[in-house]
Amino acid sequence: MVHIAIAKGDLDEAIRLVDVGIAKGWVDHLPTYYELLKKRDRGALVTFLRKQQASSIETLGLTDYWEPTAFPLEL
Repeated sequence: MVHIAIAKGDLDEAIRLVDVGIAKGWVDHLPTYYELLKKRDRGALVTFLRKQQASSIETLGLTDYWEPTAFPLEL
């Protein structure tokens, strides 16, 4: 859900979701992008999402069919 909120550009919701996880004691699973999220570094967050997306597409064997499009975060 956090990745979706980030992709949509709803950074407040993404931070809230991560903070809820932290409050529940999930600190061991703190996302690597949390500092970028707190800084609201849209460029770095887009780079993170692109890498995640490309990895998933490659794993699924869909690279021949995939055409990257802008995330709402980028618009």
